[in-house]
Amino acid sequence: MNLLYPASALFEGIGSNNWVLSGAHTASGKPLLANDPHLGLTTPQVWYYAHLVSEEGLNVMGATFPGVPYVVLGRTDKVAWGFTNTGPDVQDYYMEKIAPGEPRSYLTPSGIEPFKTRVEEIAVKGAEPVRIKVRETRHGPVMSDVLPSVGRYLGDEFVLSLRWTALDDTDTTINAASMLNRAQSADDFVTASANFLSPQQNMVYADIDGNIGYVAPGRIPVRGEGNLTRGFVPGLGWDAAYDWQGYLAFEDLPQIHNPPSGIVVTANENAPQSNLTNYPHFITSEWAMPYRSERLWTLLRESDQHTVETLAAIQTDTRSTFAEAILPRLIDATDADAVNAQILEDLDLWQGFDTGVERWEMTLFLTWIRELNNRLYRDEWAQLSDGAAETGSTRNTWAIKPTLYQAMLDGDSTRWCGDAVADPEPKGVEACREIVTQAFNDAVTRLTKRLGKDHRKWRWGDVHIATMSHRFEGVGGLVRDFFQNEVSAPGGPYTVNVGGGSFSDDGEMMSMGSGASLRHLFDLGRPDHSLFITSNGQSGNPLSGLHDTFVDQWAQGEYVRFSTSRRDAEINRKGKLRLVPQ
Repeated sequence: MNLLYPASALFEGIGSNNWVLSGAHTASGKPLLANDPHLGLTTPQVWYYAHLVSEEGLNVMGATFPGVPYVVLGRTDKVAWGFTNTGPDVQDYYMEKIAPGEPRSYLTPSGIEPFKTRVEEIAVKGAEPVRIKVRETRHGPVMSDVLPSVGRYLGDEFVLSLRWTALDDTDTTINAASMLNRAQSADDFVTASANFLSPQQNMVYADIDGNIGYVAPGRIPVRGEGNLTRGFVPGLGWDAAYDWQGYLAFEDLPQIHNPPSGIVVTANENAPQSNLTNYPHFITSEWAMPYRSERLWTLLRESDQHTVETLAAIQTDTRSTFAEAILPRLIDATDADAVNAQILEDLDLWQGFDTGVERWEMTLFLTWIRELNNRLYRDEWAQLSDGAAETGSTRNTWAIKPTLYQAMLDGDSTRWCGDAVADPEPKGVEACREIVTQAFNDAVTRLTKRLGKDHRKWRWGDVHIATMSHRFEGVGGLVRDFFQNEVSAPGGPYTVNVGGGSFSDDGEMMSMGSGASLRHLFDLGRPDHSLFITSNGQSGNPLSGLHDTFVDQWAQGEYVRFSTSRRDAEINRKGKLRLVPQ
């Protein structure tokens, strides 16, 4: 379980939002576009905002990414765009059978083939390079060589290899980035996107002529009818039925141009289904829950006079539709004792399901969910890991899809409400209601001990701390504190202004380790009225005044204006760095 689902990754929050509106929904009559990629929060931050200009006519501004010599998310003079992760199923494992008597070879549908081998050299400062021998099959690298626990399960007769689109020899994604940075129309953007192969992204775009659209380029494997595992478990490497049959053509990928609705939204949910009609091809079965996208659709449809200011309010929206959907069911199922009955009644009055830093309800709600998961899954996780995963299984409380709570209280999936060891027989709804009540009382006890008896002082901002971790965080103490940025933050799992994270091992604090690493808003009617904010500052140097410039503004939902005007750059620049080739 730890191999497939590391505890640090089991939460909703690493995703993104983007949307685009046609002029029919804006005050200016021109498109508006918004994007906020949700990533791990770090310092230095992953994004560096830049304005690139060249004598050949390049004029593009937006977020750059280390190692990519182009703007990844941004706009030219005439086109703006934003990405969210599609999350496609583009990796398959294969069980490869070692050829009998030939340990350096393996079986294929056409006979015996030798492993390809190479040596990867990793430079280490102040020490000798580390050399790693890599074996490859026709599918890809042998992963069991670097995953000892897997190797032990497979023994000497098999190895496990990985087929992944990102490892293909021919990849033109960097060419796509170059073309995007020079796009002068929506058609230019779509043409450029056809070269974007990995990782697949939900791209929304708009141009100054009023065109908007959505395209999700990338290499998506086609699995044949004889592939019985469909990639969900390792296929048989020696059987051609499990090989990919090719990739979806670009024309068959999700895309819509100038939709009649005038609105496109993607938020890691099943965007092809929510924006298109009956999309026929398989992309993945692991879509994000639709809470963010549904909230965005609701807010965007409330007005036909949107501006970048109204979009800023939407992008920083903190209403928890997750709590709105789940909490009434939990309250109805709870028989709180007389001591905690008033707290339950007050929670039932949660106004607007707001998760602002001054609210107390989110603190109790998510602690309740954590304690519920603890009671539901602790015994099962202990069985799977010989008792070692009891704490880790409940740190990331939203790893389990919320639909399970609804099914459980409707009379389905009630087996989870029993004890897998002491009493494994199926249970009914009453057993589940009892566990919900116990979890509520557990949550109240925990928070009372940690934050005091007055539940109205269980302030969300006191426990929900956005933590921009530095690579030196493992050093600890003053060194970590010097490099690391922290700030109280609103939001939570599944809110538009997302605040993903996990509880500490003792369940006392909740570190928000992921969120909107960047927010930007593009006005195609007034391009130089566009807005952006990042989670830290432009500089990675803690001694610089620009190291944490935006931290407080970011947490408070504020923005700064950006422009591609050279005059604005000259007026507002903080300094000048001249790089002269030798």
